[in-house]
Amino acid sequence: MIFAIDQSTSIGSEKQFGVELDFVNDLIKEFDIGADATRVGAVVFSDDSQRVLDLRDGIDLEYVTDKIHNIKWRTGNTYMNKAFRDMKEGFSPAKGGRPDLVPQVAVIVTDGDSTNPYETEKEANELKATNVKIFTIGKIQH
Repeated sequence: MIFAIDQSTSIGSEKQFGVELDFVNDLIKEFDIGADATRVGAVVFSDDSQRVLDLRDGIDLEYVTDKIHNIKWRTGNTYMNKAFRDMKEGFSPAKGGRPDLVPQVAVIVTDGDSTNPYETEKEANELKATNVKIFTIGKIQH
């Protein structure tokens, strides 16, 4: 399972970004994390995208939640297409993906629309074509 975490300016504040990270960590804690169980990866995105945790490394709950907790808010636009592209690479066996053994799941956590919806749709379709199931969680500010 790879999470794509929105770091864009529209998140609103560092405090709100922390709420987003806490939500992701709370969700992760519901799974059995391990090398032979659920592996967790993470991508952050705004103007650019970056894999901050590969599936091969996301096999220890404490390590994973610490890594997520320590992500810094960068601000910028909402280029989800770049996150989909990085997730596609993140699901490769070289990065710890197990496409023939377990379901591959991508979870996008975002508060808004993509800056480039056409490229986002293209990249999402390419990711789906590799048998990755995509879920989107909309974050609403209070």
